[in-house]
Amino acid sequence: MLIKSNKSSNNIPPLQNILKDKEFSDIVYEDSEKCDLLNKYLGLISKLEEENVPIPEFKEKTNTYIQDIYINQNEIIDIIKTIDPNKASGPDLISHRMLKICPKKVAVPLQIMLNKSLQQFCCSYSISGYRITLKTEPYQAVAIHNKYRRILANGAYNFYVANMNKLHLNESLQRKAEAMINCELFKSTEKDLVPEKMNIGFSKDESIDSIILEWFREIRHFIPNFMTCLDVDSCRRFMTMINSQYTQIGCAYTHQCMINNKKASVLICLYDGGEILIPPNLKRGSPCTKCSDAEGFCDNGLCVPCDTSSELCDCRKTCNKSGVGSGILNISTCSCSCQFGMGPNCDEPCKNPEQYYDYDICGPVTESECLSDDKEERTLLREFCPEQCTCKKFANATVQGASSSYDVDYLDS
Repeated sequence: MLIKSNKSSNNIPPLQNILKDKEFSDIVYEDSEKCDLLNKYLGLISKLEEENVPIPEFKEKTNTYIQDIYINQNEIIDIIKTIDPNKASGPDLISHRMLKICPKKVAVPLQIMLNKSLQQFCCSYSISGYRITLKTEPYQAVAIHNKYRRILANGAYNFYVANMNKLHLNESLQRKAEAMINCELFKSTEKDLVPEKMNIGFSKDESIDSIILEWFREIRHFIPNFMTCLDVDSCRRFMTMINSQYTQIGCAYTHQCMINNKKASVLICLYDGGEILIPPNLKRGSPCTKCSDAEGFCDNGLCVPCDTSSELCDCRKTCNKSGVGSGILNISTCSCSCQFGMGPNCDEPCKNPEQYYDYDICGPVTESECLSDDKEERTLLREFCPEQCTCKKFANATVQGASSSYDVDYLDS
């Protein structure tokens, strides 16, 4: 439509009448006619059928969810520091200058209010007049699980757990849970009807926390000395939610159900990352000292990978227990290479597990059999015959990069 010209000009160049409209010449020079021609051209190419047009499918750019929302005072203070004190107050009529003068005092109530709204999974805020609501139920359930796992790991029930993994939201498990959630699930809350690696619960107060707390309260049937319950079904939900090997979780929640003509909520959670274990593989000892190599570091009692972005690289292992075992600690991976003893922290006696046989099945095991090319055989021998295949009796410990050795006694309550 535009006629190319080498001359510089601030005006619209001459236009060719490609519409072949008889109202215009083949070449249009007048500004008013150029405007009319452009309007007619743009009107033709932008004309859409306005009726019976399907709404385009919305495609999410990401399935990522925030796992643990917690707002600290430093974050609030940092935001307050960016406020321009010369600008007018917002709808709350709070002076920007006042905020800049006392950010630390203002941050305290703001932190309480913001975190409270997140705990009640009803967080909302406004941006340029648009109200936005965050769907917080998935990671709210994760945070509550980790809260109770921390409580247990850190000795609140008179014993400590040394290998409690932190749970992380798994998108695949969450989608699976969302596909399963329905109001009929409350009929399946009988423990013998619930599959392994799954918990189902309901509440009449529309609270995720109250549902998960009910699962955790089954600890009253739990016997720490045996790490199980006399009646497994009486605390199956508890042992599922605190299974130390699990690292992944996905939950779905609805509060739109009617149970016995009363409004109620239903929560379903799926778990993964470890074996189906009843009892739940809890190892007693100082928190985070028996974490696996993959989750070797500590986040307030829970085993996690090293996260350099948030400085979560707290290694609690020493690879040493006086009179039991010792080894070399690799601080960068928080893993032990046991010279004596066994276990993730070299603090377990080098001995074979108790066997209920009339003879010692490990007695005739040879070194060559321990190194068998058969992976399954090799794994079994290392599990049932560690004295012959994987460990030695006790000596002293050293830390890689350190000049001296040291002894540490672990708290085995």
